[in-house]
Amino acid sequence: MRIYRIIIVLVFNFCLLNYGASQGVQQESTARVFKDVFTPKDSFYPEDYELFRATLFTYDSENSQLYIYDYEQNNLFNTSINDYKIDGFKEVGRGKGSGPGEFRNPTSVCIGYTNTGTKIVIVDSDLARVSVWNGESENFEKSFATKRFSPSRVACTSSEIIVFSSVGSKKGDYLIFNYEGKEIGSIEDPQEKKNIFLDGGYIVADSKNAFYSSSGRPFIKKFSLDSDASISKLFIEPQISPNKISKPYQQGDYILEKRDENFIYQSRGLGIFENHILVLYSGKKNAYGDVIDFYDLDLNYQFSSKIDLPSQYMTVSGNNLIVRGYDSEIKKAVFKFYQINSLD
Repeated sequence: MRIYRIIIVLVFNFCLLNYGASQGVQQESTARVFKDVFTPKDSFYPEDYELFRATLFTYDSENSQLYIYDYEQNNLFNTSINDYKIDGFKEVGRGKGSGPGEFRNPTSVCIGYTNTGTKIVIVDSDLARVSVWNGESENFEKSFATKRFSPSRVACTSSEIIVFSSVGSKKGDYLIFNYEGKEIGSIEDPQEKKNIFLDGGYIVADSKNAFYSSSGRPFIKKFSLDSDASISKLFIEPQISPNKISKPYQQGDYILEKRDENFIYQSRGLGIFENHILVLYSGKKNAYGDVIDFYDLDLNYQFSSKIDLPSQYMTVSGNNLIVRGYDSEIKKAVFKFYQINSLD
């Protein structure tokens, strides 16, 4: 039975690579090259501020504001950052509910620097809704429905809100809105069949393109916001010990571990710094990782860098990297700041 499972895993990986080739996906085989580009700064424990399930966050580097959604209190909070140290948190949202400024199940948040000021944008998959706050006043401004489109992730530009759905819709996998809530476009991923379990991921955007990395498949993708053009590549192939053998996650003939030693491509976060795309990489079953891969804007692998905290989520703003990891000594979630040094 064990040999049977190993054969299935090998066939699964072979089919996955062939699927990528059949869809015109360019495969990366470059070995990782490491550079030291992160300078560790201060950290804090969210539990010290009564934030017990703080996993959704974004950073406004222009106004030095960190926004965190806490699933324990069902609300959005923010704090000022001064020399990488935080003040106490205060409420921005209006708590659990379906009314204006309230939340049911938010799944992603981003910062938009628009010509009318800074905007905090958060999507709620249960409400199929996008909500917008004013970054300067912290007042709730508006919300609008995505209708028959369950939003999973959101990315912000100076003029557009790009919403991604892991299950897609008839209009495509991405809907594009302006900050008034008007739908102005859509993008359909031409290379993937829909699969709810495998197609989760993260998105970011600049003024020209939206970028996507999958948390369950070895893909990093780029979509033009002005046309139907897209680029899709596989993550670089990591080094795998030949002595390790895949083990099932659960007992049973039909259940296979999707994230074992032979399937360790995982994205746990995505960011943009200068002219590079950053992907938090995890090759562990617990989804924590300490390797961040750098790609150019055409998705060509450049190098990797390590951080000193195994982390599960990240955000990038300006020259700041913020990660949520785990302090194994005191058994608490911890947020840590890093300065990203210039890559020139």
